[in-house]
Amino acid sequence: MNPCPCGEGFSSDKCRCTPTEKRTYFRKISGPFLDRFDMVLPVITNDYDTKKGESSSIIKERVCKNRNSFNKHINEVTISKNAMELLEGQLKNCHISMRGYERIRKVAKTICIMDGEDKVKATHMIEAMSYRNLDFLNEVILYD
Repeated sequence: MNPCPCGEGFSSDKCRCTPTEKRTYFRKISGPFLDRFDMVLPVITNDYDTKKGESSSIIKERVCKNRNSFNKHINEVTISKNAMELLEGQLKNCHISMRGYERIRKVAKTICIMDGEDKVKATHMIEAMSYRNLDFLNEVILYD
């Protein structure tokens, strides 16, 4: 999903939309609809000729391994007191919905399992909350 009509909203040098066009386009998307996304992240295209990082086969192997672990252990993963305090602070101060609250918990547990842990730590919760952040969209749309 892109935050503007031209489809280049995350690339300031390629986007040809005005801030008004971006605001109008984005406001058509309802809050309850956006609330159903577990993670909201900008994906910026690059023009690099060389690929860096893990190969697809290595990533696929890790995902398959962790999918089985996730399905078996998601309900056994506990959340540390510090991590829970962070999430409850987010609920109180940032006006997230209960749906958003539950989605952040689920993502934090997933991150925890991917790290090979059995207890969600504050770092897992912070990472999960960062994936739920819509501020970058507001920045792209409202302050272009």
